[in-house]
Formats: sequence, C-alpha cells, structure tokens
Amino acid sequence: MKKIFLILFFILNSLCYGSSLFIYDNTLLPEWSFQLVYKEKYFENNIYYTQYNFFDYYEDINYLYTETLKGIEHNVILRVGLPENYTFNLSFDFIFQKAGLLDYNNLQTLGLVFEKNIDWFNIVAGVEIPVFDMEKNPYLINKSNRLNLLLGLILNFNFDIYKFSFLFFNEENLYLDDYIATREIILTAGIDFITTEFQKVGFYVENDFKMDIFYDFLSYVYYFIPEFKISFYNDLYFIIGVEFYFFAENSFLNKHDKPQYIFKLNYIMNAERKEQKEEKEEKKFKFERKKWWQIEGVDDEMIPDSWKEMEEPRVKQ
Repeated sequence: MKKIFLILFFILNSLCYGSSLFIYDNTLLPEWSFQLVYKEKYFENNIYYTQYNFFDYYEDINYLYTETLKGIEHNVILRVGLPENYTFNLSFDFIFQKAGLLDYNNLQTLGLVFEKNIDWFNIVAGVEIPVFDMEKNPYLINKSNRLNLLLGLILNFNFDIYKFSFLFFNEENLYLDDYIATREIILTAGIDFITTEFQKVGFYVENDFKMDIFYDFLSYVYYFIPEFKISFYNDLYFIIGVEFYFFAENSFLNKHDKPQYIFKLNYIMNAERKEQKEEKEEKKFKFERKKWWQIEGVDDEMIPDSWKEMEEPRVKQ
C-alpha cells in the first residue's frame, strides 16, 4: 500500500487539487493514527471578473489585466489523531507563480490547527502564519499580509450509501491591512454506488462559496464540482472531478469556459488497523498451535495424559 501511495504521489502530483486547505476525507482519526493529505492546483489566471453570472449570461471584465498568471499551488496537510477525539493538523501552502517578469516560488503559509470531534461534527480552531514576504502586485497570489485566526465547523451525515457534509470556515486577519477576513461554506452530497470490504466508489457534488473581505470591496467565487470518489481499504482515497464556477465578483480567475480537472489524494497510516491485524495474526497462530482434540472441541479430561505430553501438536489440516 505504501509503495502504491508513493508512486501515485510523484506521478500524479501535477493533477492534484483541492478547493480548500481543510478538505479531507476523515474528520475523525483514531488515536495516534496519521494522515497525509496532498492537493495541487494548476492555474492560468487571465481574466479579472468585476462581475460574472453564469445563469444570466452576464460578464463584466476589467481589461487592465493583460498579463497571464501561471503557476501551481501545493497544499500538504499532516494530521495526527490525539486522545479525547482531538486531531492536530500541520499544513504547508507552497505557491509557484509567474506573470511576465514576476517570478516567485515559495512557501507562503504554515498552518497550526486543532480539531475536536463530537459525535457527527468537528470544531476547528487554529492559526495560519505567513512565512515569505513578497512585493504587492495585483497579479500575484500574496498571503504575506495574512496572519489568520481560523475558526470552523464540519458536519457529516451518513445514511447508509448516502453522504452529506456541511463545512463553514471563518478566517480573521490579525494584521492591520486592507485584507480583513475570509468566509467559506462548502456543501457536499453524494452516493456510494459500489461498496465492498476493500473498495468504495461514489459520485459526489461539491458546492463551494468563498468570499474574501477587503477594506473597500468584496471578492467572491461560487464553485460547482461534480466528482467521483474511490477508496481502497479505507486507507487510500482518490477524488477525481471537474470544477466550474457560476458566480464571481472582483476575482482574478481562469476563463469560465475552461473548467479545471481535479484530483485529490488522502492516505492514512492507521495504527488501530495495524493493531487489529496483529491481533488477528496472533489468534491465528494460537489456533494453529492447538492439538487436534482442542480444535475439535473435545474436553481435555477425556484425553489420556500420554497424548497431552506429545511434543508435536497435531494441527488441523
């Protein structure tokens, strides 16, 4: 399993993407289990939408933006399950971007986040710390002025093969700057149409509304993301889909008629599963070491002592 993960990590990394830094598959990790979440987005932002509405066919573009911003954003989250249903997340946000003579490749933020699981929902709290200082430019993705306090809520509802989730995240900038806060709401609904002991395949629809609040304006985007989810042994998860956006305001984005292909990958190193496997192997070993009358359920008192003193046990064939 680990070999499969490593191969996919390096071969498919140019396809991975996640709409939010805090989207993953398991809201509750067993104690001292580990999870690695990797997501990547390739972007070619070439249009600044003052306003865009897919349903009314309305589009207002700021034509002052003539350069195209190309790059890749990598999100990596290391998660560990703690006692009392807590989870700790250590996240890294790498951005490689270029527009004309502007060329930046750096780790932009480091996130320290705790979660508390209570039945079917998680409470999230943490901080996102800027790491790299860079020049301000309207073309660049620049998080150097954002020291964000994060609060969130994650709800999961599982009705057999039907799955629903609601996520709300609120980020408040602790710096005095033109950027004030971010609000994000994500609604997901899906159905697992293939379920076996080793594999699950399902179809999901993710709706993501994200709004950035600045001193004198709002910037928001509504994403619509149909996707297929494939899981193996409940340890390795893939999500493959296509991202559209239906509304946008004051946002620098790709062209709306060019949807983004999505690939997300989660891998769990489950200590609980390993213990269960070792326990099963130990029980199997004890069974194989039993003598034939013990396997057949015969009372030891019915067996002669000379048989019991035999060095080699008779195992079940």
